[in-house]
Parts: sequence; C-alpha cells; structure tokens
Amino acid sequence: MNIKLIFTGQTDIDYIKNAIQEYVKRLHHYVNISIVIINPPKFNSKVPLSEIKFREGELILKHIVKEKEINGKGIKIILLDEKGTEFRSVEFASFIQKQMNMSLKSLIFIIGGAYGFSPQVYEMIQDRISISKMTFSHQLIRILLLEQIYRAFTIIKNEPYHNE
Repeated sequence: MNIKLIFTGQTDIDYIKNAIQEYVKRLHHYVNISIVIINPPKFNSKVPLSEIKFREGELILKHIVKEKEINGKGIKIILLDEKGTEFRSVEFASFIQKQMNMSLKSLIFIIGGAYGFSPQVYEMIQDRISISKMTFSHQLIRILLLEQIYRAFTIIKNEPYHNE
C-alpha cells in the first residue's frame, strides 16, 4: 500500500519542514509515502471565501482524479476535518491495518488550507478523521498526522515507540 499526503500550500517554517522530513524518512521503513503540495491561487482580500475554497478544491480534485486513473478503485481518500472521526492512537493503528488488509493500492490523506474544503471535495471522499477537537494550524497538523501514521506503524509492528 502507498500513502499519499496532499497538503495545500507551502511552508516556510523550518521546524515544520524538518519534522515533516524526519517522519517521512522514518515512514519509508514501513510504507511507500509521498507528499503532494498544492500551491493555491493568489487571492486578494475581496475574494469571497467560497471562491477560495472552490479554486483550492479544483486543484485537490485534479490530484484525486489522477490517482483514480492510475489505481482505479483501489484508493481510499480521507480528509482531515474537524467533524471527522477521532481515534486513540491504537484505534488509528487498527484503522490503518484494516486499510492494508483490504489490499488498497493507495491511502490518501488530504489537509486543506486555512479555510477548509469545498463541497466538491467533500463529495469525492470516503472518510473524515479529526486529530483533535482543538483547532491547529493546517501547517502544524501536517506534523501531527505524520507522527500518528508513524506511531500507527510502530504499533502494528509491535515496536517500542508507543507506550500504553
């Protein structure tokens, strides 16, 4: 199984870039992982929020359609969304294991921009998860998601990273 992360917008914060690189390096031991950065269009402050979400959504959907063309129905698309299912780490590991057992070709996690997702993106997904009831920046969520994916694989492999 491949894991693909789709992020909206670049980050210029060094500690975030370094943490992302570290977890990607660790995860390569367990799974093929890749990151796609979508550069959102530039907007001025007069553009309605719905237009921003729609245009970012179009860019996200291009990647989803491309992935479906490559892998057919063997993909699962998951949004990180405040209204998604919350997991304890062990439960998230079970969720990942279940996806692997289904012989998926690709598991895609999408972290949107600061304003969330367009209705069109919501229509294309199979699942939503939430990292926390608290609000985090979309930049910081990247690190939290990667760490939880890494933790899930160490739980699956019974390696001494997660303490419970």
